[in-house]
Amino acid sequence: VSGEDDPFAVATRWVAEGASWVHVVDLDRAYRRGSDTPYLAELIDALPVPVQLSGGLDSPGAVEEALATGAARLNLAVTALRDPAWVGELVAEHGDRIAIGVDVAGDRVVARGSGEDLGRLEDLLAQLPAARLLVQDTEWRAAFDET
Repeated sequence: VSGEDDPFAVATRWVAEGASWVHVVDLDRAYRRGSDTPYLAELIDALPVPVQLSGGLDSPGAVEEALATGAARLNLAVTALRDPAWVGELVAEHGDRIAIGVDVAGDRVVARGSGEDLGRLEDLLAQLPAARLLVQDTEWRAAFDET
């Protein structure tokens, strides 16, 4: 892998241009095709800035593997919100190392990819612990993708 296809080269270029964090997605885990955990751990170790890792982090096993990579922060998959108590335990144990990715369509929380409705945003937020949230409006994204 070289040039624009090399994640390390791309990430180090962003750092050279001033990025103070790098966000990395395990696409294989996100699409349920396995995981790139060993490679990601090497990448995270080699980068001189903190890394936020996401991609299919919605089960205890996936989260434990991701924590072991050395990522400074994990961005849990919106499907983790099916179990707010577990998310609360993670936030209580790991604090700022845990963020929650929340995809919304109007006032509804939806699972990326499947569009599964996970409930009203207001109701889910009332159940969640105080945690970092990364919110994406899927309706805006859909409109943007159409242009």
